[in-house]
Amino acid sequence: PELQEFLLPTALVQSDAPEIKQLFKKLCADLFLSKGEKPRWIKLSLIKKFFDFCSKSIAAAPYKGRTDALTCLRLRESSCGGKARLFAALMRNAGIPCRIVKGVILKSGTWTSTHVWAEAFLQGKWVPFCPQDEYFAEIPAAYLALRFGDGSIFSHNADINFDYVFMARKKSAKLRLGGKFF
Repeated sequence: PELQEFLLPTALVQSDAPEIKQLFKKLCADLFLSKGEKPRWIKLSLIKKFFDFCSKSIAAAPYKGRTDALTCLRLRESSCGGKARLFAALMRNAGIPCRIVKGVILKSGTWTSTHVWAEAFLQGKWVPFCPQDEYFAEIPAAYLALRFGDGSIFSHNADINFDYVFMARKKSAKLRLGGKFF
């Protein structure tokens, strides 16, 4: 029951849209034994097809506000958010719980951009997928999740002049051998 929300359509992950359902059927057509029979799901192959479509068939585009799954599919281009939402919509059609994750990619310096990827609930664990940067069932250590779900990372009152910047610096690691630091 706690995973039910990650199977349902939302305003940005329109898994119930006819165009997304049509794409779902097209991508998994060869997984049906014959007309009228139940699908023979090969989970990994299915997930790989969804991932490959979102990472390779959808062109990367600069961020211009939130892109929902359906707009991403129609335009065949999007930033990380649209690709992650389309992937989540396809996964939900397959009955695989999938959520959106918002965060940052850590690097030295200052920046204001965030990053969006998806996580699917597989074998009792949330497994990350980033169609934008082509990370299948893994993400680099530099990915830092700040929010699970499609809401805003920051919320503030409209009367407040709000701005933000992320800052990070690499800290040097010291090696300790025999009580001495090197």
